[in-house]
Amino acid sequence: MNKQIEKNKNFSWRICGSPYFLLLIILNITFMLSNLVLTFKLVDIGPMLAPGSLFVLPVSLLIEDVIAEVYGYKISRLLVWFTLLSAIVFLCMVRLIIHLPSPSYWHLQPDYNAIFNPLMRALPIAIVGFLVAQFINIYVITKLKILMQGRFFWPRSIFASIFGSIVGVTISLSYAYTEIHLSWAHIEKLLLTDYMVRFAYAIVGGAPAWLLVIYLKNKEKIDIYDVGTNFNPFKLSMKD
Repeated sequence: MNKQIEKNKNFSWRICGSPYFLLLIILNITFMLSNLVLTFKLVDIGPMLAPGSLFVLPVSLLIEDVIAEVYGYKISRLLVWFTLLSAIVFLCMVRLIIHLPSPSYWHLQPDYNAIFNPLMRALPIAIVGFLVAQFINIYVITKLKILMQGRFFWPRSIFASIFGSIVGVTISLSYAYTEIHLSWAHIEKLLLTDYMVRFAYAIVGGAPAWLLVIYLKNKEKIDIYDVGTNFNPFKLSMKD
């Protein structure tokens, strides 16, 4: 493993120029912004009830797993903060623009307000839920990678995604849906559905994520082990 760590240092400078890495970043931010606008879309799944964001957010966690596994915790940590910054800028710009004066014949303002006003009010607690979920996810998967010497990515990804999701979603959704006056019975139904679908996503999505990890490690010739890494989530420097 020590030889691999030294090899990682020689190749780490190439990460930001990698087209694969840039694509993963773009996809991650795209799924996160999609998650925001779909938060208050309710979907019936037979007897269950789910938020529309449920169908995109788990993909974001799988992408985080791939990035943390291949490129390391420090890169993943930066991506979490940059994604959060992108989401805040997006919401603030939308909030500002939708409240600009509109012509008298345009009657869609209440539709925009119904989606984005609750999001802005729920933003502080949503930030907490997002950060908790993301940092638990990347911390667990990188720590287990060291412990298991890089093996068993698929079960590590399942465990990290589920653990991070349950904590983060419980924090954010519980508060967010009180903003639209949804009853606690419906919120509990939403949370239960959310946990079940995320578990299915983690199991099924773990297979292609595992194959992508293998491909990227071979193609990029890099495989970061975060031995000696400072796991402080508020440390933004790439140096230990």
